[in-house]
Amino acid sequence: MKTMEWCVPSGTLAEKDETGQAVSPGVGDTVTLTVEAKVNRVGGSNAYLTPLKINGTPVGTGDSGGQGPEDPPTRDELIAELQQADGNMS
Repeated sequence: MKTMEWCVPSGTLAEKDETGQAVSPGVGDTVTLTVEAKVNRVGGSNAYLTPLKINGTPVGTGDSGGQGPEDPPTRDELIAELQQADGNMS
């Protein structure tokens, strides 16, 4: 199984320090979180999920900076993108 990497707003992972201030994690920190997700499909012994909320905060909507639920590009969108990229290489 490949290692997954999620891009989420770091504020959803913030914890309070000894002074009560919210502190976002840094590189290398280990975090514990609660994830609410939708099962998109089941294949064999695997379930494929789309995270909807992390620690109660919705992800992938608005300007949060997170990458969350969104529809994959359609075949036509992929073809158009490839054609545009091919045209830019000329």
